[in-house]
Amino acid sequence: MLRVFHPIGQGAFYSERFENFNVVYDCGELTKSSNAERLVKNSFEPEEKIDILFISHFDSDHVNFIQTLHENFPIKRCILPLIHDDKKIILQNVYKAQDQNDSYDLLTSPETFFGSDTAIIYVKPDIENNKGDIPSTDGSIMIDDLINKQEIMSDTRITINDDWIYIPYNKERVSRLELLKKELGSLQLDYDSLKDIDYCIKNKDKIKQAYYNLPDKINLNSLFVYSGPVKDKKEYLTICNNNFFWGYDILPLFKPGCIYTGDGNLSEVVNIMYDKEIREKTGTIQVPHHGSRHSFDFSFLKANQQRFVLPVSFGNGNIFGHPAQSVICNIIENDSIFIPVTENMESIFIENIRCN
Repeated sequence: MLRVFHPIGQGAFYSERFENFNVVYDCGELTKSSNAERLVKNSFEPEEKIDILFISHFDSDHVNFIQTLHENFPIKRCILPLIHDDKKIILQNVYKAQDQNDSYDLLTSPETFFGSDTAIIYVKPDIENNKGDIPSTDGSIMIDDLINKQEIMSDTRITINDDWIYIPYNKERVSRLELLKKELGSLQLDYDSLKDIDYCIKNKDKIKQAYYNLPDKINLNSLFVYSGPVKDKKEYLTICNNNFFWGYDILPLFKPGCIYTGDGNLSEVVNIMYDKEIREKTGTIQVPHHGSRHSFDFSFLKANQQRFVLPVSFGNGNIFGHPAQSVICNIIENDSIFIPVTENMESIFIENIRCN
């Protein structure tokens, strides 16, 4: 299997390629540049399809090239976080007021956005894990058993074949809601009034200011995804190629699992890795939110006492100061490997995962 962190810039675009099976996690870039568009159009061979598209959240820099991806490659399934009506309406209006049309359309009706050939699977927030069930008794489901408009629990194991699983986690950050309300209040904005699209359009400049003032923007949900081997089935070797490895070009690793974080917070990975199976298999973690210090848990690496490969996607010269120097220093101080993935083609990061 090839795991690719694509050089898209200030955004996110990651893929995993098995024989006759392709998976994508997010596809977007802040400036929607022509170079990024060409990258997406040429990311797969013309006859290939995408079997699973995971969407972490709906910010433009993570989704604004999904339409391009969809136009060039059939997408069989889209798995995304379930957001309930009250929060969904507010997000829709905020995106609409900021002219984030891709975000608005995807959030409003992914079924319409993708069409009838794509099955839409919703992952419930993790706080609802005791409120429903999926059609299995062990928290797992075969990929071909997923059906359109199905809602599955957070932490459901999706089995691809006898060897590999994906586990999506819909992390709902309740504390973020209070931060959002406080930030809106400081700008004389009312949270409940965001349900009114006219109110949002009238106050769009203030809403945009609040949106960017928040450390993690307005996201209240983020879909984390673990990708890794089925427990104790086989032994794997991961070979990494990247120009930014200091002193060597090829790095062999023996933990093929990866956790994708979107714009979430690294502290959530601590909870995910309470699972011993995941902890023992994870060697790669996508640094959340382009390396923002607000989304980084500075105690995480020291507490885990193991070397991780930590790719971070960001655009050169971005106005946000991503990645934070404190994040880079923390990674290096704790003997992990910082992998910068920018818009430069030579920064592409590929892990070649082989079965011994």
